[in-house]
Amino acid sequence: MNPKNRCAICKQQSARILREVADEHGLVSIADGTNADDITGYRPGYETGRAAGITHPPFVEAGITKDDIRAIARMHSIPEYAKPSASCLATRIPYDECLDPQLLVRIARAEEVIFAAGAQQVRVRVHGDVARIETDPESSEEIFARRDAISRALHTLGFRHVTLDLDGFTSGSMD
Repeated sequence: MNPKNRCAICKQQSARILREVADEHGLVSIADGTNADDITGYRPGYETGRAAGITHPPFVEAGITKDDIRAIARMHSIPEYAKPSASCLATRIPYDECLDPQLLVRIARAEEVIFAAGAQQVRVRVHGDVARIETDPESSEEIFARRDAISRALHTLGFRHVTLDLDGFTSGSMD
């Protein structure tokens, strides 16, 4: 199942594991890379992490956003500054639907196909046998130009219908 509190369940499990590892190594604090953008909207994982004692320095406490982190990384010539944001594959599946491991693999492969076609940012949202492609506006024309190859590849992955969402990439659109 893909419950609405999926992030809280995951964070609870990861916090438990991190606490065990921290205790084994004599570490008192556990911190993560949550940033100021990550605490807006519906974020049950953030609250669960806080309740489990995970701290969020320096980004949240300093008000540092994803764009700030990218700018800092770019300033220090860290090549990952341009890497697109990524989220859990469970966010590609509507709430209360089955989180099938094979489906998650198919989604990951579908996104690889679209990245290889030139997309800078992509999410393949799944609605039954429909793969709905969300991409950044700058990549939409390229994706559309390569639609035949992309569609064939996604059909091969088992998606019956392949669509390009005209609204484009929207972070958290299935939150």
